[in-house]
Amino acid sequence: MKIAIASGKGGTGKTLVSVNLAYLWSEIYNTKTVLVDLDVEEPNDHVFFQEKISSSTEVFRPVPNFIKERCIFCSKCHDVCRFNAITMFPDTVIVSPELCHSCYACAELCPSNALIMTHKKNGVIRNYGKDNVLLYDGLLDVGEASAVPLITELKSQVLSKHNNSVDYFFDSPPGTSCPMIESIRDVDFVILVAEPTPFGIHDMDLAIQTVQLSHTPLGVVINKDNENSQKIYEKCKEYNVPILAAIPHKREIASFLANGGLATRKFDEIKISLTQLVEELKIRINNN
Repeated sequence: MKIAIASGKGGTGKTLVSVNLAYLWSEIYNTKTVLVDLDVEEPNDHVFFQEKISSSTEVFRPVPNFIKERCIFCSKCHDVCRFNAITMFPDTVIVSPELCHSCYACAELCPSNALIMTHKKNGVIRNYGKDNVLLYDGLLDVGEASAVPLITELKSQVLSKHNNSVDYFFDSPPGTSCPMIESIRDVDFVILVAEPTPFGIHDMDLAIQTVQLSHTPLGVVINKDNENSQKIYEKCKEYNVPILAAIPHKREIASFLANGGLATRKFDEIKISLTQLVEELKIRINNN
């Protein structure tokens, strides 16, 4: 089973839900659980693990390398590049690897074979072992513009290492752009974590629309639940999206989380809310 935890914006409590849900799921069903932190620009799930990195693998992505001696300066590579990664000059071509999306169009269409795809380091994949909960994350190299290649490779490597009996939880990047879309691709269920603020509700609206376009079942978890949460209920009713659980808004919870604590082991109200979430997930996934 593959479950993605996403959000329309950062700071809603996505990590709180991801980490505690993975631990609670493992404890309730006594099964090995895999937590994958796909927020590769700033992964932080490891803060809640006491284990050190047990393995690390470098990840590379293809980018074009310009060979001046072969170039006939026809400008086809420049014209076909949608991402402005190739700049033409009268006597040379400059490739900007940071802008390249590795689509191969320039190399494939070059009539003189002046662009050869080579490999550029994109980031690293790290593994942390922890009892029945295994953590994997990715760390994007500084200066890399696109997180998608690393997210794709991270998911691929993790899924290839474990069989289908393992349950996966993907802590997705916030927002509704390409990294989030790649993170929720081919999962069984998406949990959207929302907060009852104007920005939180607005961005949850966008996230619901994005997930529904993928035809993936989804539900919402309210974090920082307060008197303004009614607006989230109304918005979810509009889209026919269920509210799976609500986590109360308390300062002591935020302080505890800031120190890397597992909230389900200290706060009964969070354990009750996430236990309800576990039960709801089992029912909904089994019915789909």
